[in-house]
Amino acid sequence: MAGAWARRPYGSPTVAVIEESRHPALQAGAYKPSRELFEYAYRQMDVAPDETVHVAMGMYWDMKARHELGFRGIWVNRRGEKGNPDWLPYAEVSDLVGAANLLLP
Repeated sequence: MAGAWARRPYGSPTVAVIEESRHPALQAGAYKPSRELFEYAYRQMDVAPDETVHVAMGMYWDMKARHELGFRGIWVNRRGEKGNPDWLPYAEVSDLVGAANLLLP
């Protein structure tokens, strides 16, 4: 995998990380919340919906596209904002420690 896409083994599961930069968007020719960007990223990481949990802070920018694509999600709600019930199901945590606790044995 090239560019900003990386697979990192972490405990039992494999964690695929999309590093925040503008390069994936340029490579995909799409920007958040466009589902084309997420489809491109998932293809580059070679993952399927049933083996993926999308962890993100952005409700509109991330959880919307994740929901449309059928991926499970964890919303890191650091600001205590109101979620969007239209984009359920997703778990909600206040920080990345909470997300790690949900994902790791």
